[in-house]
Amino acid sequence: MKRPLEVLAVGFVLGELFRLAGFRGFFLVVLCCPLLFFLWKRRAGQRRAILTMLTGALLGALCLHVAALPGREEQKLERLTGAFAEYRGRIDAIEARGGGVRVRSGALYLSIAEESGVPFAVGQTIVASGTLQEIKAPTNPGEFDYRSYCRARGVTHRMQVRTYRAEGRADPLGEGLRVLRIRAAERLQQNCPAEVSAYLGALLLGDKQGLSEDFYARYRRNGLAHLLAISGLHTGFLGLALYRLLRRMGAGLWASALSAALFLGFYALLTGADTGVLRSGLMLGLGFLALCLGRSYDLRSAASLALFLLLLHSPLQLFQCGFQLSFLAVFAIGGPGQALVRRYAAKRKLLAALLQSLTVFLVTLPVIAYWFFSLPPYGILLNLALIPMTGFMLFLGLLTLAAASLVPPLAALPALFLECGLALQNALCALAECLPFHRLLIGRPRLWQLLLYSLFLCLCFGLLLDKVPRRGKVSEKQFRRALTFGAAFAAALSLLPLRSQVPRIWLLDIGQGDAIVIEQGSRCITIDGGSTSRPDCGKRILEPFLMSRALGTVDAAFLTHADLDHTNGLSYLASKGSGILVKRVILNPAAETDAHYAKLMAALRENPETELCFMGAGDVYGNFHCLWPSREALPEEVNEQSLILLFTANGKRCLFTGDAGQPSEEKLLEWLAAPEQAAERAALTDIDLLKVGHHGSRGASSDTFLALLSPDCALISCGRGNSYGHPHAEAMERLHRHAGQVHSTANEGALSVELHTAGRNKALKEGERK
Repeated sequence: MKRPLEVLAVGFVLGELFRLAGFRGFFLVVLCCPLLFFLWKRRAGQRRAILTMLTGALLGALCLHVAALPGREEQKLERLTGAFAEYRGRIDAIEARGGGVRVRSGALYLSIAEESGVPFAVGQTIVASGTLQEIKAPTNPGEFDYRSYCRARGVTHRMQVRTYRAEGRADPLGEGLRVLRIRAAERLQQNCPAEVSAYLGALLLGDKQGLSEDFYARYRRNGLAHLLAISGLHTGFLGLALYRLLRRMGAGLWASALSAALFLGFYALLTGADTGVLRSGLMLGLGFLALCLGRSYDLRSAASLALFLLLLHSPLQLFQCGFQLSFLAVFAIGGPGQALVRRYAAKRKLLAALLQSLTVFLVTLPVIAYWFFSLPPYGILLNLALIPMTGFMLFLGLLTLAAASLVPPLAALPALFLECGLALQNALCALAECLPFHRLLIGRPRLWQLLLYSLFLCLCFGLLLDKVPRRGKVSEKQFRRALTFGAAFAAALSLLPLRSQVPRIWLLDIGQGDAIVIEQGSRCITIDGGSTSRPDCGKRILEPFLMSRALGTVDAAFLTHADLDHTNGLSYLASKGSGILVKRVILNPAAETDAHYAKLMAALRENPETELCFMGAGDVYGNFHCLWPSREALPEEVNEQSLILLFTANGKRCLFTGDAGQPSEEKLLEWLAAPEQAAERAALTDIDLLKVGHHGSRGASSDTFLALLSPDCALISCGRGNSYGHPHAEAMERLHRHAGQVHSTANEGALSVELHTAGRNKALKEGERK
C-alpha cells in the first residue's frame, strides 16, 4: 500500500458521508460489500488498503455522530432558548461586526452594541442578559446556511445582549494577539489609502470588514475571492520565505525549520486559525520535518494527514465550502495536475502552470457550482496571472505594515506600489467582465449531477494519463482521443441546469413581506419582493434564490404597490449592483402620479436596462390578467392600490392580491356582479391557488370573497413572530372554512407549487424536498 494516510483520509470522508446519508448510506455500504469481498480475495496489499479504509470510515462515521449529538452546553442553552436569560461564560474571541461587537463564548455568539462602551478582553468572564435564540437553518433555496457555518465552529445559539459586565483577568496570549491585530489594522488605516488598507487587512490579518461590497463582489465574480483571504497560498509563501531567509543568514537546518514552524503557529493564532492556514501550516511543518530527517516529502500524504487531523478535531468542517476548496485544490495539484505536467509539460513552465490551473479549476468546479451557482471561465487565466503577483503584493504588504509601525512616513512608497497593483487587478477583472460568457450561470446542481461529473472527469484524466504504445494503430489513438473528448463533453453536459417544464410558483420565506417567483424553463416572472424584517432580502434571499435556479434574467417584475415590505428587495435586483437583469417592472396606475411612489420610481429609473410599465384593470400581460385597480377610480389608500392579478397556466387559475383588503374585494365583487362580466366571474370561481391578501390580516379575505374563490390551496406570506400578529385568527378561521389547504411561510419556510395539467396541486415545504 503506497499511501496509507491517503486511504485512511478517503475512508474517513466516506464514513462521514455514509453517516450523513443515514439509512441510504447503510444501503450503499451493503451494495459495496461484494466488491470489497472480491478485492479482499485478490492480494494482501488490497486487504491492508481495505482494512485501513474501513478503519477510517468507522472513525469518520463515529466522529460525525458524536459531533451531531447535543453537548452539555448546547443542552443548557436549549433550555433557555426563546426566554430572557442571564448567561455566564468565558470570552473566547471578540470580533467587530458592523456597528457593534460579536463575542464568542463557548457555543454562543453574543451581539453587543458598540455604544455600550464597557471594556472587556479575551479570557475574562462575561455576564450578559438578553433573549437567547437558536441559530436556525435556512428556509429558502440558495440561501446561505449560516447554521451549518456556525456549527462547524462549535456555535449553536446567539443572544442580542441588553446588559453585560466583564469579570476576572484577561488571557495574556489571546488578548495580546487581539490587541496586536487591532493595532496593526489601525496603522494600515492611518498610513494607507482606504482601499489599500482594506485589502491589506484581508490579505495579512484575515479581516474583511473594511472591504467594500463592490470590491469583494468583483473578485468573487471572477473566481479570485481566495486572493482576499488568509489562504494556504499566503501562509506557505510566508513560511518558506522565512525559512529561506534564515538559511541564507547562516542559521542551521533545525533552527530555521523550527523558527518557521513556530512563526506559522503564531500567525495562525493571530489571523483566527482558518482552515486554509491550518492546512498549509500542518503540511509545511511536515515538509520541514521531512527535510530535517532527510526523508522524501509526499504532498498527497501530507495533505491527507492534515485532512484527517482537522476532521478528527471538527468533523462538520467537511461540509463547508472553504474546507472543500482548500483540500480539493491541493489534491488536484498533487494528483492529476502533477501527472499531467510530467506527461505533457515537463520542461515548459508556462504550459505546466496553465495545466495546473486548469486541473484545479476542473476538480473544484463542482464545489464552486454548488456553493456559488455560477462559473467564471476566465478565472483560469486571471488566476494564472494574479497568483504570482499576489506573492509580490504580500511582500509589499508586510513591508508597508513594518514601515507603518516603525517609520510611518516610509509606508507611503510601498503603499503606492500596492495601489498600482490593485488598479491593475481591478482593470483585469473589468476586462474579463466585458468579454462574452464571462459568467456561466448553472444554478445549484443536484448531488447525482456532481457524482456524474466526477465520474466523467476521472475517466477523462485516466484516458489522458494512460500510456499509449508508440507503435499503436492510428485508429486506436483516434478512438482514445474521441473517447477523451466524449468524456469531457459528457462531464460538461452533466452540470447543465435542470429546469422545470411546467410553471412552478415559489412563495419565498422573506420574513414580514411578499416575494413570489414564477418559473417555467428559463423564463421568470416575479410578483413583489420586499421585507421589513429582512431589509437585505434582495441580496441575501432573492438574488441567491434566482441564481440557484439558474435564472439570471427576470422577464417581468410586478410590483403590486409602494410599501417597503413589497419593494425593497426588487429595488436591489433592478439596481446595477445586482447580478440579475430585470427587463421590465410593471406597476399599478397610481405609480405614475402618486407621491408615495416617488422614491421607488427614482430608484427604478437609475438602471436604463429596466423598462417601466403600468397596468390597470382589464390589461393583460402574457398569462396575467389585471382585475384591480381601475385606472378611472384609483383608491387613495396605498394598500388598496395593490394589483390583483389572475394568472392562468395549464388550465390552472391562481390569484395574487398583494395587500388588497376588504374594500378592494367588495369593489371587485361589485364589478363582477354585472352581467357583462360573467366570464371574469366564472374565471374566479373555484380557483386553484390564492395568495392570501395582506399577509393574512383580519382586514382582508372576507367571507364573501373566499366563498366565490373557494381555492384549493391558500398561501400566506408573513414573518415568524411578527409584531402585527399576522395571520390573524379571524382570517385563518375564514380560510380554513373555504380553502382546501392553508400554508404559511412563517410555519413552513419557502413554499412551492407546480401547476400540472391534471390533478390537484399540493403546496410543499422546501425542507421536505431536501
